[in-house]
Amino acid sequence: MAKVTSPLFSMGASGQLGKSLVYMSWKGIDDVRQYVIPANPKTVAQTAQRGYFTAAVLLWHVTVFNAADVAAFNLWAAQAATARSGFNQFVDSVATGLKLVHTWSPISAIVVSVIAATTFHVAATGKTADTYVGHIGLTPSTMNTTFVVTNTAGALTADPADLIASTSYCWYIDDTTASEDARTGIVKTKTIAA
Repeated sequence: MAKVTSPLFSMGASGQLGKSLVYMSWKGIDDVRQYVIPANPKTVAQTAQRGYFTAAVLLWHVTVFNAADVAAFNLWAAQAATARSGFNQFVDSVATGLKLVHTWSPISAIVVSVIAATTFHVAATGKTADTYVGHIGLTPSTMNTTFVVTNTAGALTADPADLIASTSYCWYIDDTTASEDARTGIVKTKTIAA
């Protein structure tokens, strides 16, 4: 990288100069490089991948996610090896599912209520004919216990039981229907004291 001092006889420059040079600042270092138009081969695979991402972004925007849904996606994203937002986690998961020729029908409108010492009630909205299962544990990486999720015409309900009083639990709901990849983010719920 070429370091530049007082580019163009000024104390700073950014942007392109004609179609030949690009001036920028990177981590506080003034830099200049050749203007390059990146290759865009538009291969079949590349076009298909862009289509998956387009469909995933559209699905995020047309689905009515509440604050609990978004917080759950953000917590799920926080578990990833690379920094990302809940939106990025959702788009990545949907695009991966579409690449496997699966469908992704979002689970949304999560509401946790009737929190007791050994249980709490979960309600959400899913796909009418799909089968769902819940996963719960004490940390986002140990959600190994399952719980039953009932689907009544797309209205999902669950009551995880035998929980410990005054304990925080992490959980999510997963669509187990063949060729479906939908799931919620990770929700954190704390039981009350006995």
